[in-house]
Amino acid sequence: MTAVAPRLAGRLEDVTLPGLLQMLAVKARTGKLTLTSREGNGLAVLREGRIIYAASNAAREALGNILVCQGLIDEATLAHALDLQHTSPEEKRLGAILVEMGALAAGDLDRVIRQQTTGIIRELCGWGSGFFAFEPLEIPEQGEVSVDARDLVIEAGLDAGDVARESLDAMNFETQPVSYNRAREEGSGGRTGSQAPGANLASLKSIMTELRAPAFGGEITLWLLRYASGVVRRCALFSISKEGVRGMGQIGLDEEGGGVGERLRRLRIPADEPSVFQGVITSQTAFLGKLSHDPWDERLVAELGGGFPAEVVVVPMVVSGNVVAVLYGDNQPTGEPIGAIDGLELLMLEAGLAMEKTALAIRLRTLQERLGAR
Repeated sequence: MTAVAPRLAGRLEDVTLPGLLQMLAVKARTGKLTLTSREGNGLAVLREGRIIYAASNAAREALGNILVCQGLIDEATLAHALDLQHTSPEEKRLGAILVEMGALAAGDLDRVIRQQTTGIIRELCGWGSGFFAFEPLEIPEQGEVSVDARDLVIEAGLDAGDVARESLDAMNFETQPVSYNRAREEGSGGRTGSQAPGANLASLKSIMTELRAPAFGGEITLWLLRYASGVVRRCALFSISKEGVRGMGQIGLDEEGGGVGERLRRLRIPADEPSVFQGVITSQTAFLGKLSHDPWDERLVAELGGGFPAEVVVVPMVVSGNVVAVLYGDNQPTGEPIGAIDGLELLMLEAGLAMEKTALAIRLRTLQERLGAR
């Protein structure tokens, strides 16, 4: 039986919409994303991580009006096409009728719908407060989608991650606060399910203020690990470079003073040789499952100590198209299931977005200084 993807819900103050869209794209999710804000209501329908439809209260213009306003058809042509649509024995979209009539080029139709969809997503990305919910749905690869404006459905869809990045660029987007507070039993000092203890986290915005250059500092490592410790019992952050995979920090691995932290900092795992890290680096997607018994995975287990884990999670951080770090976690020594990892993936995506913005700002400042010196 295929596992059902979990429903996601929360506040827009806690999660940036571009980061959420990137996660849905990476995980190739299918379903309906609804937004509620003081600005109105928004909707995006995704099929396997691609946006096929978007709408909001502020952007409800019909396709026919858009085509007339852009001068692609005249009002008489629109009226004739609407008559044909109304009298057709089978349900047809207005755009398809206009193309069949020869009144509109298929390329122009596709461009207009894509522009409309991108514009709506850009508008939604500007909503800084409100609520979001993503509901997994079964959406057929072909056939009609149950939305209120089928003429604006994009069959091929738009990559949600690409649209999110374009929206960031267009808006000069500043990362909104992202807080991840997990409920804990008061006074028990114990875990609930697979959660490990950890201090209340500051918002991701506070974490990102520690980034002064496109490189890791001690504080961001600490905050990432503290959040991860609310999902898994043991976790470690590794950097990726031409020298390979190298440990940067850990929580829960060295409780008895066994020197695990120092061993991980000395460890070098080749990024191009078989290991759980190689698969994540190559695919740029998270891994949740059992480790193999490849030599480098065996070496990793030996350095971590505590026996071979029943299940592990490895989540990449992608900056400018490259994996620069990975977050590793497991539930040794209990071996309990790890559970949902969406929060971990979203956190790493947000961190990658913030680092990309920091790197871009530095490059722009350097270029401006060079131009000013001439």
